[in-house]
Order: sequence, then structure tokens, then C-alpha cells
Amino acid sequence: MHLIHSSGWAALARRAAHAAAVLTAAALVAACGGDSEPASEPPFGGSTPAGSGGGGNGSTKSNVVLTLKLTDAAGASTSTIATGQPVRAQAVLTRDGALVANEIVQFSVEQPVELVRIDPAAGSVLTASDGTAVVTVSSLGASTGAGTIKASAKVGDEAVTAGANFFASGSSTTSPASLALGPVQISSASVSAYGTTGIQVQVLREGQPYTSPVTVNFTSSCAAGKASVTSSATTKPNGVADGTFVDNGCAQTADATVTITASISTDSKSGSVLVRAPTTGSLRFLSVEPSDKSITLRGQGGNGRQENATVTFRLVDVAGQGVADTNVCFDVSTYIGGLNLDGYSPTTLPANRGSTALCGNDPLSQVRYVKRTNPDGTVSVQINSGTVPTPVRVRARSLYPATASVPLESFSDTLSISTGLPLQRSFSLSVDKANIDGGNFDGEVASLTVRLADQFSNPVPDGTVVNFIGSGAAVCTANNGSCKTTDGACSCNVVSQERRPADNRVVVTAYAVGMEDFDDLNGDNLYTPGVDGFSLTLQDLGDAYVDANKDGKYGDGSTTAPTNPTINGDTDIPIPYQKNDVITVKGDGVRGTAHIRASTVIYLSRASSAGDPTVVVPLRSLDRSYSLTGGAASQPFVRLKPICPKDTPMPQATIATLLDDGIGNPMAAGTTLAVVDASTNVAPAGFRPSSVLAVGARPPMPGIDLPNTEKPLKWTSSDANGNVPTAHSITVRGVEDKCAGNASFALEVKSPRGGSATARVLYEGEPKDTLRSAFAVRYLDQVAFEARALGAGNVTVMPEAWVGSAAGPSAATKVTIDWGDGSKTDGTIPSTPVAHHYASAGTKTIAVSVVAGGVTYSSSQSIDVP
Repeated sequence: MHLIHSSGWAALARRAAHAAAVLTAAALVAACGGDSEPASEPPFGGSTPAGSGGGGNGSTKSNVVLTLKLTDAAGASTSTIATGQPVRAQAVLTRDGALVANEIVQFSVEQPVELVRIDPAAGSVLTASDGTAVVTVSSLGASTGAGTIKASAKVGDEAVTAGANFFASGSSTTSPASLALGPVQISSASVSAYGTTGIQVQVLREGQPYTSPVTVNFTSSCAAGKASVTSSATTKPNGVADGTFVDNGCAQTADATVTITASISTDSKSGSVLVRAPTTGSLRFLSVEPSDKSITLRGQGGNGRQENATVTFRLVDVAGQGVADTNVCFDVSTYIGGLNLDGYSPTTLPANRGSTALCGNDPLSQVRYVKRTNPDGTVSVQINSGTVPTPVRVRARSLYPATASVPLESFSDTLSISTGLPLQRSFSLSVDKANIDGGNFDGEVASLTVRLADQFSNPVPDGTVVNFIGSGAAVCTANNGSCKTTDGACSCNVVSQERRPADNRVVVTAYAVGMEDFDDLNGDNLYTPGVDGFSLTLQDLGDAYVDANKDGKYGDGSTTAPTNPTINGDTDIPIPYQKNDVITVKGDGVRGTAHIRASTVIYLSRASSAGDPTVVVPLRSLDRSYSLTGGAASQPFVRLKPICPKDTPMPQATIATLLDDGIGNPMAAGTTLAVVDASTNVAPAGFRPSSVLAVGARPPMPGIDLPNTEKPLKWTSSDANGNVPTAHSITVRGVEDKCAGNASFALEVKSPRGGSATARVLYEGEPKDTLRSAFAVRYLDQVAFEARALGAGNVTVMPEAWVGSAAGPSAATKVTIDWGDGSKTDGTIPSTPVAHHYASAGTKTIAVSVVAGGVTYSSSQSIDVP
């Protein structure tokens, strides 16, 4: 099967007419003039269309709304982000009240210092069928302060934004004042001398389990050194914290009641356990194998993981010598998912079960499995995992000496039956920045992170190996091409150097041994052929490969005997798995292990001073002057209204721009943008954002990357021609009492390792070799016309031109002259001046409007009529 990536890129590729919408997903603020006031910023949590600079556009738009809220682990609204307690930022996108799916929402953070991070790091998320897009926001723990989570989206030509304020703490917060502890649960009422038992307590909020992590501290009343107890534990999502108590001689001469206390900052609770004195011997927990106390789910062993564990206890007399040939009864704290002891479970009981006097008659006494101690007093039992992740303890009981009426009792440490092999659907690849200043410089670094989880979305075991192969640069140089997971994730670096592909786009594939996906239709957590779903087209994985030539298939696409052509210097790199030395493109038709994988493109962006930084302005952001007398349309420009007396709002227009490095790749993350060489009669604000942001991970896509050479073709709104720019906007304002004539300004860019350079300025659709280094600004009314007073109340008006969107339409269909005396002249475009007679002399205001493409453009001027 071809490479599958879990991000939204694959879905976009199936539905997008072209990659332009994908690659310029940030909301672009467009304007076609300067007649209107700037839109005010919406209140946080709401949304507004991105503003434009007016111009008499009378078209009707649909109502696109984006809302944003922050919620905690319980789903409650919050504005606090504490260390270790991440929150969810959830955006909801609607259009005319209907939920909008499969649109990009771009999340970002405005913060005075590094307070929080967003996951995924790229911040781009597709809306689901319910219109929602969600990212996780986590405190970095370094500083305390406030900031804003921002979200932006675009539906058609309408862009909207939303925001939510937050306060981030610089360290773990104390427990909320409303938290309380439930009763302290101790696994057994009594414990043998030198024995072990479990402790459990639940953190509650208003009587319900508190799902955010909380640290619970445990202490015991035993003298120092006479017992060990888990000092602290962090609660699980169900609010439960687990600990262990081990006696080290707390009851020397007589049985002793030991108090175990659990505490948080707002509450404490205690429980007690009877510790037996060693006057009759003791039953001690010795060990568990594997030593990390973790085994995998049934059916998912291998790759260094086993599905069973051996737990050993030892029965000793008062002198500490092993007691041989004595019955010990075993049960476990849970048999969920088919877990069993030496093959025995509540559904498969041993032939000779232990008595209730020995084994007890409490809820744990379900199997009552009895074994006899070895000559050294040891006895071992094997736990075989089930199909459900769970913690489990083994309880051992023995009546010693034979005349004893109360059995010795001890528990093992907690054994974790948790994660299995990672699944393809839970293999996630991200990058801190895919656009690095590596086109002209060696040693620039992009950090890749892989996250893996099993069938239950539990992190894979620490030490799981992930391999990386790239089509260029250097990958994982410090780790011999691989990394090992900790807490389900691991990272390695891509470092710029030769080889650099022709398009400066390196493909990196990460892969690991894992399991193919399946649909667990009967809900038993196991794959059953013929019962559960397994798609041969979507879930049956062929061998992985690095799609170096970016054509979307391995080699020539043959599934039987593929050849591997080189396209513009790039040849796919096979990663065989099903056979040792030959790649197998198709899956084997059987659900099992495979190389699970994901790929991303890393851009070795050209440096500012060594490349050709290019900024493209979409035509929808610009205007043209269209002649009404048969002349040609002008070149595009930014229009401002030609009037700005003192103490009046300055005319302004906001335009969208798209910046690349000159060969179709984004400039490197951290590249700065600045306005330079502005005319004295224009005041551009800074570009927003003022630096190039990090681009996230995406797999190679033929529609974007082919041909895998420099992208020489022009960018248009309907066809990006493989260009991958970053989006920036700028607001251009007039200068008081100087709003006349023409003006210009330029864009200066500076990449992290490059020098300052003036960007080439292209208008949408222009060839890349067009020579222009500045943005043109003109102060013009929407309609230009000449009005002449002829005397005796007679005037003539000659409409000459109108100013409208550079994207068209370029043909006017109707001209209307409002003479200001209650009369109008409607008609087609006049070829000669239109005459009118006023009944009285005086100052008259004449308005001329032009209709083009269903939009009305108008201007007026006053004339003295004698």
C-alpha cells in the first residue's frame, strides 16, 4: 500500500482541486480599495470575516462564523493552563448556521514569552463532520503569564478568525480548593510480616472523579526504616492514585495496626492495615519477571515484549529460613479480558481449588489456585495477559504453621498489562519546522518527532525503535538513523547538507515494526478473520518506501515486478519487510505485522540573499483602472481614496501576499519581513505575521511536488503550480493631507542565515521572471469622470474610467449619472459627453456610478453651475 499519513493532508489531496488552498491555509486578508473603515476586532470567542478596504462592493456574502473555546480534561470551559494539565482548544466552523467539514483551521499563539505549545506543532487541523477542529495546548512550565490562542479559517473567499485568552502557570498548580479524597482502599485487611499490599485512593471534585492529573502523597505510621511506602503517585484519568506498602519489620514482637495516610493540598484521608509479627513466619513477595513489571496484551507480543510474567513469593519461618512443601493460594485483583494464572481463570477453574480457610471467601477469592513451595520456600505463578489493558496484583495466602487459624497474606507489586505493538493509525509524524535555511547553508536542523500508540491508544513501550530514511540531507546523524521511544515518542534531526534534490524538497520516511489496522466489529479486542473488518485496499500494508521522486507510487507503479525509474535525479528507496531483499508493493492479504510508516517533506529553503525571494499578490487584493472610452486596463495597484484632511480617518487597504524563496518553497522559518523605501505619501504598517512561521509536516504529493524540480511556473488562485508560499498581509494607509498621486513601497526579507534582500513583487498570474521590486499605490476615486460647466445652467459629464478588482470583470454594463437635482441619466456607456440643464445656478453635486459584474462603483464631485 502507498504511504498513509494520519494528518489532514491526505484528505485534502482527495478533495482539493489544487494544492493552493492547502498551502495558503492561513486566513488571507483581502482588500479592493480604501473607502470603508477598518473592521473592529471581535471579542474573544467570536469571529469576524477578515476585513477589506472597501470600494463599493455590493455583493452579498454568506455568513461564515468561527468560534473558539478552551476546555479542560472534564470538558469544562477554562482559561487556565497548568503544567501537566493540558487543555483542548476547540474551534467550530459554520456557514449560514450549517456545520462545515473538511476545511482547514489554523491555530496559533500570541504570547509575550514562551508560555505554551500547540500540538500538532503546525497548528493546521481539518474540521470534522461536526465542524470541529481541536488542538492540545500545554504549558511549557518555564514562565507564568497570559496570552491568546488564535484560530483562523477560510470558506470560499470568506476568512474568519477567533480567539480565546488564557493564563499559563510556570509550575504545577496546587490542587483546586474543591478537590477531596475518597476513602483509602488497602488491598488486604492484614499483611504478613515483611509482606506487601496495595494502596488506592481516588481524587474527587464535587463527588465525581477528577480527571486532570493530581499528585497524591502517601505516608505510614511505621517508624523510619521499618516500612516503605510509595511516597507520591499521580492520578490516572479516572482520578485514582496507586501505591504500595512493604513491611520491613514494623511489628517486631506483636501484631501492629499501621495507619496509611494519603494527602493532597486540600484534603487527607487514612486507612489501616494489620501487620503481623514475625512470631510464626512470614510470606514475602520476592520478584516479578520481566523486571520492568510490564507485559503486553495477548496477541501482541514480539518486538521485545512478552505476554506473560512470573511472580515469585517466599514463605519463611521465624528464623528466616525457607519453608518447603507448604500450600500457597493465589488469586489476582482482576481477571478482565481473559487474564489467567497458569491458565486458570473464573471460567477455567483448577480441579482442586483451595479451601476458603486458606484462600479466603472475599471478592478476590475467585479461582483459589494452590501451589506448594519449593525446598527453599519459594513459589512462583505465571500471569498470562488478557486483551484489555489493566494494572494487576497477585495475592498469596498461606496457613503457616499448620495450626494457624489466620493465614499469612501478601501482595505482589503492581504489574502493568498495557501496551502492545503500535498500529498504523496511531503512527504520527510531526516536525518543529519543515522549512529550514538549508538551501545554501549546511548544518540547519529540523527536528522530527514520531508518536506511536497501540490498539488502545496507549503509548508504546519505552525503547521501541523507529527508523528514518531520507532522500537527501542527513537524517538522525546522532543515532545511526533511528531513535528509541520514551513515553511513546522519540525525535531525531534532519540536518541540511548535500545531497540536495533539484527542488530542494527532501522526503523523510519514518517507520517501525507494528500492526496493521483492523475494525474490531465484535468488540473483543482481538482480530478474528471473517468476523472483524480488514480492508485489503486501506489496511493491508505493502512494504514501505521513500517516495523520493514524489510521484505517489513505488517505481513505475507495477505491483508484480516494478522497475524504479529516476525522475529528475530522484529514485524511490525501497524498505523491504515481507521478503528480505525484494520490495513487495502489495500487502499479503493477512492482518499482521508490517512496517508502519509516515513521511514528510523537508524544505531546504534558499537563503534571502542567495536566492530570489518572491512575493505574489493575489489579484483579489488589488485594483485596476478600467477605461470606459476604449483604452486598456491599467496594471494592478493598491487603491486608496484620494481624500484625507486633518482629523479624519485615513484611507486604508489591506492586501494579502504570498512569499516563497524563488523556486517555489517557503522561506525558512524565522525569516523576517520589513517595509522599506516607502513613499512619503503612504504609510504601510508592518507585515503580519512579520516573520515566516514554521511549516508543518506533510507527505509528498504528486499534485504539489511533481515535477520534482524548481517550480518555475506562475502562481494563480486556481493553480499554484507546485509553489508552497507562506501567507502574510499588510495594511496600507494614507498620510494626512498627502492623499494624492502615486506611491510605492518595497518588502525586505532576511532569512536566519542570509542577508537582507528586496523581494521580487509579482501580481497573480505573472511569470516568475517579471522585474518588479515594489508595490504600487494610487490615490483614485472609484469612478473618474470629467464634469464641465458650459454656462446658462448647462453642463456635460464624460465618464472616463472606473476602478475595480484586478481580478475582474473588466467590462462595465451600465453607467448612471445622478445630476443632484432629482434627475438621473441611465444607459449604456456613453461615447460622447452627456449634457444636462439645471433650472437654477449654484453648486451642484454630480454622482456617476458604473455597474460591472453585478457590483456598483460610484464617485461624486461638486461643480459650480453659472
